[in-house]
Amino acid sequence: MKKVSADIAIIGSGLAGLSAAINAKESAPELEVVVCSKSKPGLANCTAVSQGFFRNSNPSYPPERHEKETIKSGYGLNN
Repeated sequence: MKKVSADIAIIGSGLAGLSAAINAKESAPELEVVVCSKSKPGLANCTAVSQGFFRNSNPSYPPERHEKETIKSGYGLNN
């Protein structure tokens, strides 16, 4: 196992993780940021499964539909 030292560790390389890493580096360029992932960035996470996006619930997009589509995009593994 390879050991890595950094000031900030981001766990997960989906859209949220990569966005967090970019924002962390832009906010504090002097700090070292590392992203930990079980696979290549963007390939084994919710971002890849959902074709790059999830929707937020709103009056025209009810929570029940949001839940159904979230479970469907996760192939039931996220139930």
